[in-house]
Amino acid sequence: MSEQNLELLRTVLQLTFHKNLAFFQRKNSELFNEFVNYQPEQWALEMDADGYLNIAGNGQFVYQGDPKEVSQEHMAQFMKKPFSFVYNIDSYDGASYENAMHEHIHPNYMDSLQQLAKPYVTPQQGKDWEPVESYPLVCVTGIGLGYHLESLANSNTEMIVIYEPNRDFFYASLHTIDYEWLFEQFSVNNRGISLVVGQTMKHYLAAIRRVAEFRGFHRLASLPIYRHYESESSVALIEQLEDNNSILYSGYGFCEDDIQSIRNSIISAKKKRTFLRVRHHDDYLKVAKNIFICASGPSLDQSFECIKQHREQALVISCGTSLRALYNHGIKPDFHIEIERTEHIVDWLDQIKDDDFVKDITLVGCHTLSDKVLSRFNHSLLYLKPFDAGGELFKQLAKNVELVELMACNPTVANGAMALSCYLGAENIYLFGVDLGFKDKAYHHSKATAYNDSDFKRTFNREEVPGDRSREANFGGTIRTDEVFDWSRASLESLIDSCPNSRVINCSDGIKINGAEPMFVSEVQTIEPFDRKSYVEWFLADSLFSDFNWQEVVTQVQANNKITGDMVAYLTKEDRVEAAVQSEKALWEFFYLNHIAITKQMDEGNAVCSKLLGGSLNSLQATITSNVFRIPLVRDRLIYINQALSLFVSYFQEMLCFITERIHLVNKKERS
Repeated sequence: MSEQNLELLRTVLQLTFHKNLAFFQRKNSELFNEFVNYQPEQWALEMDADGYLNIAGNGQFVYQGDPKEVSQEHMAQFMKKPFSFVYNIDSYDGASYENAMHEHIHPNYMDSLQQLAKPYVTPQQGKDWEPVESYPLVCVTGIGLGYHLESLANSNTEMIVIYEPNRDFFYASLHTIDYEWLFEQFSVNNRGISLVVGQTMKHYLAAIRRVAEFRGFHRLASLPIYRHYESESSVALIEQLEDNNSILYSGYGFCEDDIQSIRNSIISAKKKRTFLRVRHHDDYLKVAKNIFICASGPSLDQSFECIKQHREQALVISCGTSLRALYNHGIKPDFHIEIERTEHIVDWLDQIKDDDFVKDITLVGCHTLSDKVLSRFNHSLLYLKPFDAGGELFKQLAKNVELVELMACNPTVANGAMALSCYLGAENIYLFGVDLGFKDKAYHHSKATAYNDSDFKRTFNREEVPGDRSREANFGGTIRTDEVFDWSRASLESLIDSCPNSRVINCSDGIKINGAEPMFVSEVQTIEPFDRKSYVEWFLADSLFSDFNWQEVVTQVQANNKITGDMVAYLTKEDRVEAAVQSEKALWEFFYLNHIAITKQMDEGNAVCSKLLGGSLNSLQATITSNVFRIPLVRDRLIYINQALSLFVSYFQEMLCFITERIHLVNKKERS
């Protein structure tokens, strides 16, 4: 290349760079501030031996050949049949699905959606993959010079989430592609773009999750992942999606669960159950010096003596089935945590043959708890579980009183205990029996729990738990766990991150919990004195609310039911469904508008409707989408879409009858 052409190239590169800086100064000030005076550390733009502008570092070039042609050809091959991480559910068996209500209808519908897809998914001779009409979301790892992003902007992709962990590469791309043009292409026709630069994989996964929250969870059901160059980060993304799919796919839920939550909430409001309210005066919350969280993992059996030795210096919180284990060893907790909405908890409490012991403990639990469970305790305190229809109902009823809402309080009782401990501002939180896994399938819970009672009707079969995976153990080595326990671990880590002033000590011989300090039980020596009894009295003196007006409850529930009925009518409207079965792109549009309609209810003050229907909507739309991406032929996809949306309509219409009947019955019962 002549010196004149080189000078022209330098001018173009600088103009592009400054144009991009001006754009990010308006669009993303953090990126602008980071790169306005950035100096590459290892990789930089350089002309290669063939005269192509390339990225060089470590004595090598990133691209072999013309970077633009290589990038565009690579993207073209990818779009013919992209590598996708596809959302998968196990086949449901409605007859064997365990639930205390015996009224869940979704298992049969979910199973039917899977069965309908099987004839089209099964590989057959001569069936080549036909590209889909459009992709709801594509994940991109690696920017390099960015030419592939131009190809993606001109493709049938609705949304992209870009990840470039290498700051040098992103800096190079600021000189070669027009980011303002790129963002403009993805700002029309319901398209979207998200960019993560120089952050961890955790930040990238969070960005993908945010896209789903705002634009529809069906977009996660098939994640085409384009890897621009092979790197540790691109490999790590695949591994993390495989090992930690709960990060993206957890918490969808189903309408039936929220119906039970509303039913329990109505009864609790009628009986004026006591709720924790947020304190707003200067003496907001005194600090709980030491808290012991006692769950029922196998290692609890090695912790009883330590707990008893330091009992008077700490608040002791029992979690679910650990209550009987503590009782058997003469330990009476200050608080007991329960989170499940179903009545089967009573069966576990019945295994403690001392009613006075149970009644004298203060129960702290989710608002979703059954009245039969609450009635077993003389004192009970409820907090709101986030993203729950019953919780939104209580927010409507409490009006100007702010009830305590504990984030990340599920999926296990240990999460509820940790959320409460963080709320109490504990300085030191000790974890006992929070194993969240097992080293021996025959030894899955403390031997002092009812899990080991041969005559107890609620047995525990480890072989029936799906998705077992290996994780790093707290004291080295590995431990076996499952999806729910792994989700619980991630939730605990989130809580620990949000409570930087709390020291968390993990004395459990189970899964490693990032942010928690491993400590053998034998190393727990001196604990600073703490007047726990005075603290409990102080805490209960001015933190409670129970003043619910029953007529307001009835009126609000009826109004919510009306709004929910209108929303079901929209979701199942005949002309909308008929339009959606015409093409894959029409289906994505249908799903997207459904998601927008549901989330809009939150903005309009109709959060109960949004939460009540949202879980089932996400689950059904994600399942249908994942099956569409498994079917190789366009013709078969359209047949499946037609059949699947027929089930979609039937589910919501049947569910509306179910909502009206179940909530009407509890209203009628409570009025009588």
